[in-house]
Amino acid sequence: MAVIAPARRQRRERLISGLLLAGVVASLLVVAGHVRPRLDLTQDRLFSLAPVTREVLGRLEDRLQVKFYFNRRLEGAEALLPARLVLRDFLDEVEAAGGGRVRVETVDPTESVAARSAAEAAGITAIPMPTSDAAGARIVNVYQGLELRYQDRTEVLPVLVPGEVEFAFVAAVDSLLRDRRPVVGLVSREPPMPPALPGVAEAVPPGREFESLRIRLGRRYAVRDLDLAEDAPDRLSDLAALIVARPERLSPREVFEIDQYLAGGGRVLVLWDGERIDVETNRPQPTETGLDDWLAAMGVRPEKAMVWDQAGFPFPIPGAPVRLPDGTEVRGPGRTVNYGLWPIVQASGLAADHIACQGLANLCFLWAHGLALGPLPAGVTAEVLVRTSPATGALAGDFDLEPYLENVERLARRARSGQEQRSRALVVALRGAFPSFFADREPPVAGRPIRSAAEPGLLVVVGDADAFSNRGIEVAAPSLGPSGNPQLAANLVDWLCQEEGLVDLRVRGGRPRRIRNFRQEALAAVGALDPDLDPDRREELVAEAERRERRIRRLISWGNVLVPPFLVLLLALGHFAFHRARARRPWRPAGGGEGTT
Repeated sequence: MAVIAPARRQRRERLISGLLLAGVVASLLVVAGHVRPRLDLTQDRLFSLAPVTREVLGRLEDRLQVKFYFNRRLEGAEALLPARLVLRDFLDEVEAAGGGRVRVETVDPTESVAARSAAEAAGITAIPMPTSDAAGARIVNVYQGLELRYQDRTEVLPVLVPGEVEFAFVAAVDSLLRDRRPVVGLVSREPPMPPALPGVAEAVPPGREFESLRIRLGRRYAVRDLDLAEDAPDRLSDLAALIVARPERLSPREVFEIDQYLAGGGRVLVLWDGERIDVETNRPQPTETGLDDWLAAMGVRPEKAMVWDQAGFPFPIPGAPVRLPDGTEVRGPGRTVNYGLWPIVQASGLAADHIACQGLANLCFLWAHGLALGPLPAGVTAEVLVRTSPATGALAGDFDLEPYLENVERLARRARSGQEQRSRALVVALRGAFPSFFADREPPVAGRPIRSAAEPGLLVVVGDADAFSNRGIEVAAPSLGPSGNPQLAANLVDWLCQEEGLVDLRVRGGRPRRIRNFRQEALAAVGALDPDLDPDRREELVAEAERRERRIRRLISWGNVLVPPFLVLLLALGHFAFHRARARRPWRPAGGGEGTT
């Protein structure tokens, strides 16, 4: 027979169990007050501070004062509230990770004149946002900026964007922690800027074609224009990186300076171009760079011919004029043609595992040249970062560049009938200990010793200077949106300057999620992408590809409808089988005696 415990003993056991449970709960509450358990399951850990953010905060030796200027009341602009929550949560995370060295203060410039004056003094102004409600249309002034003070230095972020706030914050704090900004040297044949005059806005002289690049790099670096023909051998010693933009008739002395900087472990970005575009005649004018022999010795041979890629920039071409019966003249329907001299490179043409290519899409190159990798110096490795599509030809000689319909078709036929159709490299990176080009030659500078390849350096060559010019930085395709050229330029310079953590932070959350293009797959499966197909045959293959695409989509749709109920039914059957088997087992008491009824 089962032994039944006395009632007094049972009450005592319940009391002890209750006290133990209360103690465990109290302990958990105390621990929970000091611990912030979190689980971030997003692919890029978007809701957690990046390692580089914590590393930068860990370098703080004094208090970092952060003032967040924003108006708490947003009547009529409530759509900004989710973004405000993201910014607020990020600043809370930063303050917690700062370990007492970061203090965040919130200031509402709309609450008092003093607060508004403080915001304006810091360089943070309101963004007028039109809105409307029952009372009519009006303007809401939105403040959303950040001021950071560290010791005697200040950085200001006038407008915060949720998707870019962490990169902007870390870059600003990193700048505060440095005694001076890293210096990036730029060599070009552009006219210099005129001397700055107090109270007079600087006017950019004509021909200053890389000014947009300077402005963008100037947010992180001190950009210094260099004249390598001057007699100052130590002017490259403090550079974080050197950019050679559109080299043209470089003298042996200038090539020698570039060579010695790279041989000493420097980092060089060459924006190569073999011609200038005459905007009046729309024809290329070949130029001598003076750098080709040096590049060949380093292992890169730029092609003289321009690439023609079938995946080119989509130019809208207006229709031909049509005269109506009443005598009026109208334009017929236009069409869009792919201008192959402006290749569009998407994710498939990028080195996906390279940090400088992360988060990029829709790169647009303007009159680019392919890059061939020749014999590499001993100990030097090469990697192709950007390449065109496999349907890429080349155009050499003198031809018209104007993107009108007849000329585009003529250039496309010429490219297909000329050189081999293949993918061509547009951006290559070489790393290793580079030997000096002048090791077995007479140096152009008397008395200067030749550096040996002692330290590993980095050389990046882009087969198109126009991609990073003012026009290339701002180019945008109607159907693709803004190009990734500015981000590619920033990524390359940050990588050359060994700021890989910031490169990864800039593209955090922006890496493209590849979605299968069923139509493109179907067209490729039936062979409808062949450019030499007969029009009638192409129409048949396109129809077959459409039927194939519909079958795939129908299969996916029915899968979405039928698979979830099937899984729920399977789970229910498993649950039923488990409890049925459990119910058939005889009941036994915990003490091991016989069960009773």
